[in-house]
Amino acid sequence: MKKINEEKGFTLTELLAVLVVLAIVAMIAYPIITKTINNSKKKAQIAQYKEVREQARKYAAMYIAGDDPDTCVTIDQIKAEGFLERGNIKDPMDGSFINGSFKITWNDDFNQFDYVYYIATTCTGTTKYTGDEFN
Repeated sequence: MKKINEEKGFTLTELLAVLVVLAIVAMIAYPIITKTINNSKKKAQIAQYKEVREQARKYAAMYIAGDDPDTCVTIDQIKAEGFLERGNIKDPMDGSFINGSFKITWNDDFNQFDYVYYIATTCTGTTKYTGDEFN
């Protein structure tokens, strides 16, 4: 006569123990992965704004005289002149399109242009990045 209970497999306790271990690993890994993703997005965001600022520098070198005290240049103007080859540039942090303006000011003390990026296209209101944050 054969035994009925010869089936092989895991007990409910063993399965629950594995699930508990996986849940603990997930609780430890999730914040680390989230932080890494956010840091990468922030670095990509700054890199994109640096690229746009670099194109604004080229625009300023071509079209803005050193004696012009303050000039507002929109990203659309920079695109229209061909300094930004890609179409719309997305902000990696929130997925919105980078649109705004740079206030370009000639700094006599250092004999260079200073750049402040504004979220609005009018060079007023909220600034997102200034020159120090780009460096």
